Amino acid sequence: MRRNALERSGEFVIVRPAMSSLDVGTAATLKKTLVSAAETRDPILLVDLSAVVEIDSSGIGALVAGLKAARGSGGTVRLFGVRREVRDVMTLTMLDRVLPVFDTVEEAMEQGAPERAEAGTGPRAGRSGAAE
Repeated sequence: MRRNALERSGEFVIVRPAMSSLDVGTAATLKKTLVSAAETRDPILLVDLSAVVEIDSSGIGALVAGLKAARGSGGTVRLFGVRREVRDVMTLTMLDRVLPVFDTVEEAMEQGAPERAEAGTGPRAGRSGAAE
């Protein structure tokens, strides 16, 4: 089985799946790659889907697992090079509302680092967990 390619470019990790189909037989490999790449601090994972011609619910699950792992480390996942047939599935499942999609890696990189909440702000700030 071919391995997914990882390339570091500054603050970005570019992930290139080794398969043209992200399905029940291949999604676990991509999930493992994304989760592993997300273990760095504030990861920005850019996933190149230009070679992927089909995706099923397992492939979508792998992308969502990667996003959850990246967010857990203060980062994000962005997709680029998505073919029309894969983009149609992403639109149908509303995945394109959760994972930003860009035409090129340069466009994905132009977005820079994700905004991070300042310490002590946000909806849980100041809550001790005790009933008031």
